Amino acid sequence: MVNITFTGPQCSGKTTLLKKMRYSGGIFDKFYYIDEVTRKIRDECNVPINEEGANDITQLLIINEELKNLFNCGSMGDWCRGTVYEYRDWETDRKSTRLNSSH
Repeated sequence: MVNITFTGPQCSGKTTLLKKMRYSGGIFDKFYYIDEVTRKIRDECNVPINEEGANDITQLLIINEELKNLFNCGSMGDWCRGTVYEYRDWETDRKSTRLNSSH
């Protein structure tokens, strides 16, 4: 069975779509659903998310949780593990810009 994930900016409807699929019946009944990972991390670890000021610690906690989810065959989630690479690229660019502007 395949894993399906949705990606997009905050408040773009990823979790809403996931919930509609979860309760629609049919072929989607066979999936293990993973949702609200970021909010779960916020609540369990008391760290900021999104515009609250997410930082490297928050991102590492989220990435760690998503790596655990990677082994749930037949899962459907509202956060894509590809976002790990997007964050890495963004953070690399941010650090590079910060270093270059300090000269």
